Amino acid sequence: MNVWDDHPVLRLLGGGLVLVVSLFLAALLAWQLARDLAIWVLGRDVEAEVVDLWVEQVGAQDEGELDFQYYMTYRFATSGGETITETTTLSVAEWAGGYEEGGRVGVVYFPPYPKHNRLDDSRFVPALACSYVPAILVAVALVVAGWQLFRPAIQEPGGEWEVEDEKERENAKRI
Repeated sequence: MNVWDDHPVLRLLGGGLVLVVSLFLAALLAWQLARDLAIWVLGRDVEAEVVDLWVEQVGAQDEGELDFQYYMTYRFATSGGETITETTTLSVAEWAGGYEEGGRVGVVYFPPYPKHNRLDDSRFVPALACSYVPAILVAVALVVAGWQLFRPAIQEPGGEWEVEDEKERENAKRI
């Protein structure tokens, strides 16, 4: 016997906790994937004007952790004529990529909700899409593990689900 079998309350709490956390993480993953798919599949490409570029210091030089955060503000017009202004962070490589105020930059936006936009990252879509595969596999494995821990804790000691009448008991045996 193991600790899970000896203490059904621990199995119930542990399985329930794993199940709740994994379902929450799976929901977050699904939300982010839906946002990305909206841009990847239905996104509309436009050219935006770089309105502002600036750098902010993060970390303290006297602590030996001097670092910088790079920002860009861009503005574009949707096909419906709405003007959207957005600020985004840039990596060091993007910052060194030659952006300049007044210049043009590619942007992709979601037509039903243009505030959902980002710099055009279409060259990275295959890599970004593939990065979801391990995350989905981990989420599914955690949900299954949580359910495997939780399920026996809510069954009768004989291994059958608690049911009201004999017909329901027969259906439960088939599961």
